[in-house]
Amino acid sequence: MKPLPQGSSGKWFGTGAGAVYTCAYLPEFPAQALLRLRPCLRGKPVAVVEGSPPEERVCAGNALARRDGLLNGMTRVEVEAFGGMAVLRRSAQEESSAHTTLLAVAGNFTPRVETCHTESAALCVLDSAGMGRLYSEPRLLAEALRRALGGRGFHACVAVSANFHAACALAQGGGLLTVVPPGEEQKALAPLLLKVLGIDAAQAQTLALWGIQTLGGLAALPQKELIARMGQSGKRLRELARGEHPHLFTPVPVPVEYREAYTFEAPVHRLDGVLFVLSPMLDQLVTQACAHALAIAAVTVTFALGSPEPDPELDAQPEPENKARAPVNSTHPSPFFIADKQSAWGASRALQPGGTCQPVPQTSAAAASPAGSYVRTVRATLPTQNKRLLLKLLQLDLAAHPPPAPVLAVFLNAQTARTGLVQGGLFAPPLPESSRLDVTLARLRRLVGEGRGGSPALRDTHAPDSFSMQTFASEAAPLLARSSGGKHAPALRQLRPPEPVHVDTEGGHPVRFWFRGELFHVCSACGPWRLSGAWWSQRAWSLESWDVTGEQVLLGGAPAQTAAVPTPASTPVQTPFQTPALHPFLIVKPAPHPLPRLCCCLQRDLQTQAWWMASVYD
Repeated sequence: MKPLPQGSSGKWFGTGAGAVYTCAYLPEFPAQALLRLRPCLRGKPVAVVEGSPPEERVCAGNALARRDGLLNGMTRVEVEAFGGMAVLRRSAQEESSAHTTLLAVAGNFTPRVETCHTESAALCVLDSAGMGRLYSEPRLLAEALRRALGGRGFHACVAVSANFHAACALAQGGGLLTVVPPGEEQKALAPLLLKVLGIDAAQAQTLALWGIQTLGGLAALPQKELIARMGQSGKRLRELARGEHPHLFTPVPVPVEYREAYTFEAPVHRLDGVLFVLSPMLDQLVTQACAHALAIAAVTVTFALGSPEPDPELDAQPEPENKARAPVNSTHPSPFFIADKQSAWGASRALQPGGTCQPVPQTSAAAASPAGSYVRTVRATLPTQNKRLLLKLLQLDLAAHPPPAPVLAVFLNAQTARTGLVQGGLFAPPLPESSRLDVTLARLRRLVGEGRGGSPALRDTHAPDSFSMQTFASEAAPLLARSSGGKHAPALRQLRPPEPVHVDTEGGHPVRFWFRGELFHVCSACGPWRLSGAWWSQRAWSLESWDVTGEQVLLGGAPAQTAAVPTPASTPVQTPFQTPALHPFLIVKPAPHPLPRLCCCLQRDLQTQAWWMASVYD
């Protein structure tokens, strides 16, 4: 790194000095795009090949592989002869995600970003003019950019110069961090080789015949003689070597996308292999969201599926003797994906308590996905920046709904939102504690089944006990704001299913009823409320509801028993009453009303004339 002259570190970084360019050069970009999501391979030599087998050729590699003698164009057989070198296939999806991540990191510094990508490297140039208020020296900006790229898994060489092309050339051949003050571009470029200019083979051959190997030698050639022999291209090369060639900066739009991609070398049959790659992918998404002061509200994972072939390792393992084998289904003749090493049954089935397997209905997201893919979405109760929580939610969801075929690639998309913490009090923790709540809800959904856990929501109907289950979502308003103004509303205990009761009526009003073997005299009754609907279908309903207060009747100093229940001929046949304790429902009044009372809701089916105990007020 070249030191700045005394007293000039901050003068040329302001708005009055014109353009200032900061270039980040990422060599071996195909290898870096793969290794940033594979941290376990960063300390090993890695070669990247492209092409169709058996004509795969090396196109990139990391520094350890280059040190061992890896060269572009080698065949896969030659690479495997090194021993101990990992071989990865080039992935266009992962390179596209890496390019998006590179632009997102640069966009955190300035929206004016221009990219210059080659076959094996990536360059990102920032127009950093006017950033003197944020960074007193260009070196501080270069160090901050290099640290930000390193945090996202990239190894970059950064250079700062007042000339666009000089910054690009110095980043490619000037070291890890280079800062060149204005007017010293030619001196800094002189020792660099000609390859940093990206010249073609014909120009390289001509300059080699003249004995020119560095930019200093090219810059020393006379301009007129060079133009006479090489034309205007020679003039352009001379200006590039001297750091004087102008450039029209063309910024590209910085995408705000939260997505990652991962391609497997072979089909993956096991859930632990998928979760192993989801962890670094979530790391990238959470880091990007935190850089924009956002949190992740939902994560959508899309699996690219392969052909339904059984796992050879699974076939080689002996089947446990104590596990009942599931019946073979013609649609899924063999298991394709297993959740763990002990579970070997198909992903599209769920083992029921009886020991048989039943088809699991596809979710709406999976049913809407195109052929050859499988989509699952998990949503946290509150937007979060906790990677472990998101990974645990994905683990529980995929364990309950694994992919129906081997996985070839994983695509992760995140939906961001503002953080949703609610402060309940000065000395109280934020409410709710979303990490425990989300994991608990995910485990409940896995235990009771899809669509059976969440928050109840009323349907647009007057039918009794009609509701649907929705995903639980916490409201941002504090719970203290729901005060009822000092009034105490009674709690209603719904009986599911409603219990049959015998009711005596006079003039159409209930006067006494038998409930769980006890006789109650109706003290007060409100009603009736009549509801009916769905008369056009077989699920028609017509009900008459009464809110009553009943006082327990004592016969001979003891409560009335079930044997005294009259059973009119018009009463339909009902199940025998049991005699459990009524203490949760009874209201004991002090003297002079010592008898227990019961506040409840009675319903009569107008079609069958049967009475039911629908609910009880606590």
